[in-house]
Amino acid sequence: MIGNIGGKRLEKEEVLGLLVPMIESLHAARIVFDGFTLPEEFGCSEEMEYGNHHLAKAHRLASGSVDMGKSFVLKTLEDLFSGELGEFVPDGTGFILTCPEAGLFKLSAMEDSERL
Repeated sequence: MIGNIGGKRLEKEEVLGLLVPMIESLHAARIVFDGFTLPEEFGCSEEMEYGNHHLAKAHRLASGSVDMGKSFVLKTLEDLFSGELGEFVPDGTGFILTCPEAGLFKLSAMEDSERL
């Protein structure tokens, strides 16, 4: 599905319910964060990716690394949005999930005062 996923502002608790089922079925995906980053222990990264065979080959990773990368991305997203990694956005922040192209997901944070 390319475009705005969910068609509305999502609460933090709703993000996983939409995003995880969509990326679980993919062999490769990239999630770009807009308006927030991963916590410091993850290098404050603004994106996560798995299944990039060119990148895996460049780092001399085995083919099984794609599955490990996918598991890592899914677990990190679950931990992030369940609160296990602490607060990463202010209370009241909502999200817009879009899919600009196949396999690319953009998750944008919106302050409570921002509206669609």
